[in-house]
Amino acid sequence: MDKFWEIYWNSILITIGSTIICLVLGSLAAYAFARKPKFRGRGPLEGLMIAVRALPGIVLLLPIYKLSSFFGLYDSKIALIMIYAGFNLPFAIWLLMSFFEQIPIEIEESARVDGASNFRMFTRIILPIFVSLLSWNEFLIPVIMAGENAKTLPVLVASFISNRTLDWGPMAAAATVALVPIVLLTVVIQRWLVAGLSSGAVKE
Repeated sequence: MDKFWEIYWNSILITIGSTIICLVLGSLAAYAFARKPKFRGRGPLEGLMIAVRALPGIVLLLPIYKLSSFFGLYDSKIALIMIYAGFNLPFAIWLLMSFFEQIPIEIEESARVDGASNFRMFTRIILPIFVSLLSWNEFLIPVIMAGENAKTLPVLVASFISNRTLDWGPMAAAATVALVPIVLLTVVIQRWLVAGLSSGAVKE
């Protein structure tokens, strides 16, 4: 438990980093998919996204491990952030694309008439869900890809289980503390989350 807060910070940093990447890249790609349904190369891109989500993580783990070791990124937070973002980006695109498709095009046309640029109009669209919170609970990737420097909370909780002992006290305490950021974030963003979901249901 000596390095608990360092591991706690690792989980927060990795989660925030992968979430930002997924939201930025995912929202841009989802907007393009929603507003340009017939652009060249859409079919192969959609197939690639489905393939990434369909493949079990364990299948890609060995190649990822080899690449990370080759580039000197093993046991680094940067590597975990990029891996999480890569795995979760297709899900982010599909999730946000369905949201953008439900927004009437007339809203954007009105914004253009009022003089809004494409960038400003896009940044004013409410993003309903923070998609990469999945990385907060991920276990398989960090248990292989992370040593002591980039260890995350799920790996720490699992370390209390051994062949002969099970430290219920420390394990329960670590799991409880791990829930705190999720609960706080849910309370803080609840109003905007509901507003975003409601705006996604606007009818023409």
